[in-house]
Amino acid sequence: MEEPPLSPYKDAVLGAMTVGLKSASSAQPAIEGLSAMVTTPGLLDGEELGFVVQKVNDLVSGEQGDMSDAR
Repeated sequence: MEEPPLSPYKDAVLGAMTVGLKSASSAQPAIEGLSAMVTTPGLLDGEELGFVVQKVNDLVSGEQGDMSDAR
């Protein structure tokens, strides 16, 4: 399998997307970006997928500090 073009930048992009989850104005685009990363074959490993799931779960369950302040 060929390496996805985003692979060299995935850590920086993943970090930016998860930070984006913390703000009401950027949460939706961050979720869309994370969704694209998760569905890109061969981009994220199991640990990274678990990290994404945990961050989105925190957002959905209201455990994000900044998001709960925005409500």
